[in-house]
Amino acid sequence: YGSRGRPRTPAAGQPGHGHAGSMVHWSSAVARECCCSKSPPVETTRLLSYSEEAPESDEEDTEGLPASVVQFSTAQYFCTEEEGEAVVDVVRLGDASGSARCSYHTEEGSAKAGVRFVSQRGDVEFLPGETMKSIRIPLLVDAAWDSTLEFSLVLTKVWRARLGQYLRRCLVSVIDNDAFPTNKYGSIAHDKAALKEVRGLALMAEFVRMCWTVESLRTTTLMCIVLDQIRNLYFLLTLYLNLYLVDVVFGGEEEDLESREEDLDLASGPMERRLLLEGIHGGTRLLARALREEGEAEEAPAEGRAVMTDKQRYTVLVIGLLYVVPFAATHAIMLVKLRMGLAGGMRKMLQSALMRKFLTFREDVCASVSIGDLSMAMARDIHEVVDLGYMKLISLVCALSKLCYAMMFMLSENRLAAVPLAAFIVIGGLFVWLREPLMVYSSEDMAETQNRVVHFVHDTIANQRLVSEFHLRPYVVRRYESFIATHNKRVKAMSVITTNNSYLPPWVTTLFVGGYIIYGTSHVKAMGGDMSLGTFLATLTVFKEVGHEMAEIFMEVMEVVKVSGPLRTISYYMNQPTFLHQHMARNRKRRAEGQERRHVARKTCMGADSKEGVARTDDGKFVFGVDVLDIEIEDVSFRYGTRVLLDRVSKRFPQGKLYGVIGPEHQGKATLMRIIAGVLIPTDGDLFVPEHLRVLHVSREGAALNGSLLTNVVFDRAPREFGGLDRVRRICSRVGFTPEALRMLDDSGDSDDATSNRWVHRFSYTDFARLTLARSLVMNPECLVMHMPLIAFTDTQAKKMLDLLRAHIDERGLELSVQGRAYRRPRTVFFTSSTWERCSQADTIFEVSRENGLRELNKK
Repeated sequence: YGSRGRPRTPAAGQPGHGHAGSMVHWSSAVARECCCSKSPPVETTRLLSYSEEAPESDEEDTEGLPASVVQFSTAQYFCTEEEGEAVVDVVRLGDASGSARCSYHTEEGSAKAGVRFVSQRGDVEFLPGETMKSIRIPLLVDAAWDSTLEFSLVLTKVWRARLGQYLRRCLVSVIDNDAFPTNKYGSIAHDKAALKEVRGLALMAEFVRMCWTVESLRTTTLMCIVLDQIRNLYFLLTLYLNLYLVDVVFGGEEEDLESREEDLDLASGPMERRLLLEGIHGGTRLLARALREEGEAEEAPAEGRAVMTDKQRYTVLVIGLLYVVPFAATHAIMLVKLRMGLAGGMRKMLQSALMRKFLTFREDVCASVSIGDLSMAMARDIHEVVDLGYMKLISLVCALSKLCYAMMFMLSENRLAAVPLAAFIVIGGLFVWLREPLMVYSSEDMAETQNRVVHFVHDTIANQRLVSEFHLRPYVVRRYESFIATHNKRVKAMSVITTNNSYLPPWVTTLFVGGYIIYGTSHVKAMGGDMSLGTFLATLTVFKEVGHEMAEIFMEVMEVVKVSGPLRTISYYMNQPTFLHQHMARNRKRRAEGQERRHVARKTCMGADSKEGVARTDDGKFVFGVDVLDIEIEDVSFRYGTRVLLDRVSKRFPQGKLYGVIGPEHQGKATLMRIIAGVLIPTDGDLFVPEHLRVLHVSREGAALNGSLLTNVVFDRAPREFGGLDRVRRICSRVGFTPEALRMLDDSGDSDDATSNRWVHRFSYTDFARLTLARSLVMNPECLVMHMPLIAFTDTQAKKMLDLLRAHIDERGLELSVQGRAYRRPRTVFFTSSTWERCSQADTIFEVSRENGLRELNKK
């Protein structure tokens, strides 16, 4: 079928997918091409990150008979939480005349089994004639926000078939459509200006609500609150111990302790006081029996001199123990709270979520994000939201509980003293409400100037060579000093506000204590009143303790108020638009159209052995039906604003060829490469890339991660997943690594310290170009799309690199076993170049220009 769906007959001897000089001619049964009238967009980015390399067996005979290959239909699947399940397709390529079976199981990633999805393990069985089966993984749905999480499916234990070399593993991305922190402000959460209109405490309340939807955070928080109450009970205990010590133990000379308690009516007081009395009496009796020998009489005091009786001595000893032992318990409780790791767990959750979110930002959003702002959001803002926000709220609950205990004591001992305490709460609340806007504005202003400093430092480090070569050191230092001066002004203004705020509680406490001394002294029994001395002194202690607690509560509330700015920043980044929904739609359209085209291709590839889906070429080699599916662009247009780069471009690219693209500058070469690779979405038109092909797009700019040389070749995977370290070393040697660079590959790549990337300073511009090509060939994608990969090489070196790309196509992957080549998919390479000469080895050369669009050139 032609590109418009009309049937056409190929010419006799139509060339296949080999390169010039070694062309393969299809038999008449295979020569018919298959295509549908409309091609969908394609989702191809990040596919290589999730495919798995498995070393092939050199002992297996793969050339003897047709066989089927079982694998996932694509490397990545998308679903939304609301759909309730993830549907993953397992396909059988090649001969489907018999039955086949394989096992599968799920593996956790950032999505945890039992939390986000239901773990599964089972078998997939293909009956004769069946070529696709679906696995359905139930999702666990909740209304809580979460970033996009992933888990994997793995195929194992194949029977009467062969597992796909790469697509035996796939990734499932679960998209959460909820807003951060909750859906209450979801409609405006992506708008920074609108978020500033939201009251800070209201936004913080929604954040706390989000945290409490996470079971682990909720449980740990409740445990911390319960443990804090033990400290508050110790505070209440010390109040009553002071009261008992002053009024009973030191209350007189002649009376015994029980008579003083009766006179003071202590036994009929609140329940906590009665329990304390029983505890003191019981402890005293127990201690007396333990320390006094049987029959020993109590020592009589000398005449005219006050001597502590044995009962008083034992009572004081019990009171001292009641001070010390519970305090040791409070110390142990603090250590237990620290070991719970609540703050660390929350920071990890938010930081990893923000990193995952950033990696899915749309390209226009990524371009608008400031490095300094995002870095400080990761490092500073999340720390403040957790440590100065959520954890301070837990401390606030503890302080308010302590305040309630103090209020209980006052109401039971001196009700009039509770009036200033209530007034304190009202004054503090009004002050916080009035000062909140000023605090938030000053805090955000200070954070913004700090972000500018960080961004400037990062920019200077990244461009240090430019600064040195153009002698810009004085200019850079002057600008840096101006940023520092501006930031210091904001810090000074914030310090003045904080100092004034911190003096409110001490002022209120001092006024209340002074007023109570003036008022309460005349009510003490020694002054003719009805208040005991112990109650008077205990009330003063309560005022001081309450003043201290109110100061802590007030400052913690002010810290929580200041957190509103960082929380708005995090909410803004967490709710930025991503490409996930676009990629999900393109992925599903690509899979649906790929299934239809595979079906047509299987019918087309009816070989002499009558095995549907597999045929032989004229030289006896096997061909799978999916290998005759073309990569196709149809009526593709792309515009940057009003500037048109591509206008209604249509072209078909058979698999297994080397394509060169040339053209004038700024005419659309890089744009075309990014569209084919799926990095850019065309403004109009359709693109089809068979969904089982892993597509790797390689930009012109070389880049390196902070790590060893080996880490920068295989990234986060083990070398064995790419055929072993020997294969990696052989490919690096073929692209021209020096002997010293090859020795660096022996590093494990596990170190994250500064010594692991010393190789960076020894690599030249050309060496980085070799590294880019080496890692691309090690990854071994079925479709490799490269923009200007030869620009750093001389003509001789460029010819050698093109020979490597040619070998990658001919061998269907460099340095892999010959026996398994028939079951590997064809390799296709697209690359751009600035000159015609460097494209001369390509099978087909295209020119891109705004005047002529995409046209094929005659190599002669």
